[in-house]
Amino acid sequence: MRKSMYWDESLSVGCDLIDGQHKELINLVTELEESARSGLTNEQLARALKFIVSYTRHHFLAEEELMKSIGFNELPHHRELHNELVHKVTEILLQMKEGKDPEAPNLIQFFIEWVKKHVNEEDRKIGTYWRKWSNGAKVMDCRIKSVSERRAAIIPRLDKLKELFRIKLIEIDDFKAKKQSLFEGLFVELGPNKIAEGLSDLDHFLKVDIIGSKERDMIIEGYLRKLNPEADLEVISEVEDKLIFVRLLRERELITEEKFNQLKTRILEAI
Repeated sequence: MRKSMYWDESLSVGCDLIDGQHKELINLVTELEESARSGLTNEQLARALKFIVSYTRHHFLAEEELMKSIGFNELPHHRELHNELVHKVTEILLQMKEGKDPEAPNLIQFFIEWVKKHVNEEDRKIGTYWRKWSNGAKVMDCRIKSVSERRAAIIPRLDKLKELFRIKLIEIDDFKAKKQSLFEGLFVELGPNKIAEGLSDLDHFLKVDIIGSKERDMIIEGYLRKLNPEADLEVISEVEDKLIFVRLLRERELITEEKFNQLKTRILEAI
């Protein structure tokens, strides 16, 4: 089986919503490939395929709504390509129901190649049009000011901590703990429903060397440990944020692989 498809910035179309959904689509296909390596029955493969189709339909609707809202003139062609993929996969599922073997490696490679080709050749056109339409803005709403204000507000508080440490009113361990708590506050302020925004904030602070990669991981884990996975999952409204949430929990071994699959199934079945 060929190498999996991984997200990189060359696949970005320049719109946060669509880029986020493309990342999740790639994650789902990659997880399917990893499961296939361990061996999947046709029933398990069909179930996984249904999840991917459900999410793909969800993504296509959002993508088509964006195209419609900005007056993208290639919407009919784009919708036709979307319908062709859904039709193709539906045919595969019907064949599997009749007992035919879809050859999992070939099926997974078909998805990988379709997503790559579609994003690079078709969705990139949406990104180009979107940037012109929005005068280069990358976000889909008016959050730019609130994001910059939220990030700026943390700097004076961090400077106060540094000063307390400098004049030896707090020890290094206390400073580290308070710094972690300060950045965990970003997630608390946003709540589980906006966990992707919190991650974006941390990536910003990592990029400008205000926190390190180990600190970033400790901040995320510290916040997640304060949550109730199932209860807080219900608070999250966006499918992408739900999937990010359960993946973070699994990556930090705060839930088992079995629990991760149960929660992912619940999310995708609800689409």
